[in-house]
Amino acid sequence: MTSVPPLGGERILAVLGPGELVGELVDDRWVPRSASVSSIHESKLSFVSRAVFNAVAHTQPEIYRHITAFLARRLRDVDDALTATSFLPLKARTARALLSLSDAFGKEIGSGRVLIRQKFSQSDLAAMAGIARENCSRILQDWTRRSLVSRLAGYYCLENKPALEPECGTG
Repeated sequence: MTSVPPLGGERILAVLGPGELVGELVDDRWVPRSASVSSIHESKLSFVSRAVFNAVAHTQPEIYRHITAFLARRLRDVDDALTATSFLPLKARTARALLSLSDAFGKEIGSGRVLIRQKFSQSDLAAMAGIARENCSRILQDWTRRSLVSRLAGYYCLENKPALEPECGTG
């Protein structure tokens, strides 16, 4: 999911995987969408109309418990992202973005190395971290010199994931 901040540029709010819910939870007010969704892979999506949702929820009211849990999880994720953007230094935000991608798309390839098996540009990574691409570039160059991160055929590789984790500034 992406949003366009008031000062311009695009911010990647989340990278979602299979089975995730995306889209708007619409109420009776007409308000603009808060974000857009783009797919990086061919995807199969389903639309549930308000009438169908209400009919299912009427016969299966426990669905509200699942929606509440889903919304709480999303709110926590947004809160974490906002906190990171507001309080963490640029390196920590970039490390969090890379580690998040490694959790979603990473594959251990031996010797503590994790290959992120999805291509993301430096601009994408900067948008995830909420920083300028130029700052992201400088951070990645530093980490490349320190053998923490590399690029293999356009894919990011965490050369030493345990050594990158302290860069998050949270531990």
